[in-house]
Amino acid sequence: MGAQVSAGEIVRGPTDRPVFGLTADGAPFIATVRVRGGVRTLPGFAAPLDGVNTRPAAHGLSLYNQFVGDVTPADTGVVELTVRLIAAARLPGDTARAVVLERDTLADGVPLPDGGAVLAGRGRSAIFLRDLVAPGDTLMWWTDFDPAPASVAEMIGGFPRLLIGGESVHDRDPAVSAAFAETRHPRTAVGWRGDGTLLLVTVDGRQPQHSVGMSLAELAELFRRLGAVEALNLDGGGSTTMVVRGLVVNRPSDRDGERTNANAIVVLGAAPGECAARAIPAPVP
Repeated sequence: MGAQVSAGEIVRGPTDRPVFGLTADGAPFIATVRVRGGVRTLPGFAAPLDGVNTRPAAHGLSLYNQFVGDVTPADTGVVELTVRLIAAARLPGDTARAVVLERDTLADGVPLPDGGAVLAGRGRSAIFLRDLVAPGDTLMWWTDFDPAPASVAEMIGGFPRLLIGGESVHDRDPAVSAAFAETRHPRTAVGWRGDGTLLLVTVDGRQPQHSVGMSLAELAELFRRLGAVEALNLDGGGSTTMVVRGLVVNRPSDRDGERTNANAIVVLGAAPGECAARAIPAPVP
């Protein structure tokens, strides 16, 4: 859901929704970000790169990496370059180097090569890939998020922000509908206290004999009660699930139980058993 970075690699971006992230040194942040980047040839021809694993916008240039799957999405009006990586980018902002293998203008998607990627351009970016780059050329590119701290290691999307500086802001985003904000739903959210303590919260709902859920205002207030200074709603409904030591500790609302989720926040210990020993589910009345 939204933009994502996993172990320093950009999985998807951008979106116009906020994200929760961690820098390489473990500092948390919440921000609404966009992808910024660029592609350059050895002769010095260059073009902006503004998407990762998303279809290129008008005149846009996107990078498809291994997270998109085996084949790029079918698309019309694009030029795609298949490339083989020489040097991968370890973190957003690092420069990657690759050799162009082939060019494709078909609309049915391009297979991703082992150890490679695909660059896809539309409009002016398609002209750049068609006229200024050829098979055998060496390319360099970089991608980053703006605004975001340097050395982003992890990032996951959400919507909307709940707290900023301890103040409830759940109702300030015009994209939040009244039904989504005011109706009580299962919720999944993340935040942290002033001392850096991370708070992972799930709220069960849609089960009158167990829990009816929370509105966004109630969820923001819950984080305030927990001492949070910053908080972000991640998702909700049947996706809301918390697993501790391999066991589901909440009650997912779907009739069939756990739902397949595209991504998650996973907390691991630096040593075997460390995280399990410190992970304590704490029901809040």
